[in-house]
Amino acid sequence: YAGRLSGMIVRNPDGDAIGRARDVVVRLRPSGAPSRALGLVLQLTDKRRVFVPMGRITAVEPNEILLNSGLVSMRQFKARFAVVIVLQLSVALLGIVTPFVIGQAIDAVDAGTTGEHIRNLVIVLFFVVVVQGVLAYFGEFQAMKLGEYVFTTLRNRVVYGVTHLPLSVVESAGTGDLLGRTTHDVDRIAGFVQRG
Repeated sequence: YAGRLSGMIVRNPDGDAIGRARDVVVRLRPSGAPSRALGLVLQLTDKRRVFVPMGRITAVEPNEILLNSGLVSMRQFKARFAVVIVLQLSVALLGIVTPFVIGQAIDAVDAGTTGEHIRNLVIVLFFVVVVQGVLAYFGEFQAMKLGEYVFTTLRNRVVYGVTHLPLSVVESAGTGDLLGRTTHDVDRIAGFVQRG
């Protein structure tokens, strides 16, 4: 089924073609549980590839895919996450090297090694700690930027959704519900992305 989607025309709610489907992003589940489709990768008419979550897809027709909103994120879906993941993995790997070097130094002292060998191990340890600190700083910075991006995107989508609801629905929801969705809920998701 996913193979059939590749190359299908994607249309916004007005019926305008905005690009073609190129791939399906799925979350694989362990122990043979069914996989879950997260969204589609679209190639827009200007050749850029973007991610569209499944919640933004209204229908999959035999020859086209219809979106429920014309707002498509123009950022490539992998770039920001990849930078954060690479930086955080690098920090974690360097965190493993530090105890290893300390253990080597202790074993070398116990074996009666020269002072020069111990000095070299201390230099390596210093270098690893400095690089780990720099990478940790940039990893945290990129995670914060990603969180702010998610925060802005979510808040804009909530406001867009609320402003396009019928007035009777907005009035029946109550001020507290709308305010809670646009502040606390979105803040929690952004915090999770930044800290997670």
